[in-house]
Amino acid sequence: MEFLAKGKRGFVYVKEINGKKVVVKRENPESKAINRIGHEAKFLQEVNELGIGPKYISHTEDELVMEFIEGKVIEEFVKENDKKDVVKVLIEVLEQCFKLDEIKISKEEMHHPYKHVIIGEKVVMIDWERAHKTLKPSNVTQFCQYLTSTKFGGLLKEKRIDIDKDEMIGLTKDYRINMDKEKFDKIIGVLK
Repeated sequence: MEFLAKGKRGFVYVKEINGKKVVVKRENPESKAINRIGHEAKFLQEVNELGIGPKYISHTEDELVMEFIEGKVIEEFVKENDKKDVVKVLIEVLEQCFKLDEIKISKEEMHHPYKHVIIGEKVVMIDWERAHKTLKPSNVTQFCQYLTSTKFGGLLKEKRIDIDKDEMIGLTKDYRINMDKEKFDKIIGVLK
């Protein structure tokens, strides 16, 4: 197994199983978080049913095995690609966020998803250990905050994607009141 990364609550490794690369996530014994592996496995399986997240393979009490996603983190992708491809990816992320909002799962981290969205053959949200059920999920609104943040908004402007922050704030406020498809489509419309 090859070490990939260390997080607050776990260690991430890459290995091959039957000729395919997989990610193995193990709990950090020094973490005070309880049952993070089981928690993440549960949410990963649920979002997989919507075509979201890396494919769940298996888990034990202290180890989660899932599909390895080859690709670029979102900011690198934006820097290296043209406006058309960037807009397509941003819409895909928002559509996944909307699906999560519909089933009342809050992923968390979407206001700064730098390491949480990988773009390769497909757009994949990774790292589900903080996900939870809530009556008022905020995946779409958090990602819209990110789109209008100083740093990421600046990257988008370099690609001639200029999002009006005040307009986006107004649209996300309306969306928070009633998270329906019509309000969501207005948010998507800002990117088109």
